[in-house]
Amino acid sequence: MHTITTSLKTVRVMNAQAAGIADRDSSVVDMSGYHSVRFLLAFGTLTAGAVTTISFRHGSLADGSDAAAASVTVANVPDTDDNKLYIIEIVRPSLRYGRVRISNTTQNIVVDGVVCELGGPRIVGTTDDAATVPYRRIYVSPQ
Repeated sequence: MHTITTSLKTVRVMNAQAAGIADRDSSVVDMSGYHSVRFLLAFGTLTAGAVTTISFRHGSLADGSDAAAASVTVANVPDTDDNKLYIIEIVRPSLRYGRVRISNTTQNIVVDGVVCELGGPRIVGTTDDAATVPYRRIYVSPQ
């Protein structure tokens, strides 16, 4: 059966991060075999005056050591977007490995976590990352 769940691979790529001022890189994701990659970034409290940006970084090495920013800054996060969710999708990534970087300066921000969904698999019937997604069930027409 074709469902949203079976057409995506889900990986938690960043755990909650305490308030602070720092660059925060997600885990590296292998994007080979997928048409697109989507990152869901959850923010907590953003201190007034915080300057926060999200960038997508990609490279050819699995450890991310060669990752460089893509040609665009993906998003600027206003300091009024407390407790909001940002969704960033990259279609047809040009390099095999990717991750997001959350950069902030001047004031503290809280990151509640980041989830990555890989979509458009070449082989349908995906499996999630067992280390970060322990539960996956599909219910059809429950009464």
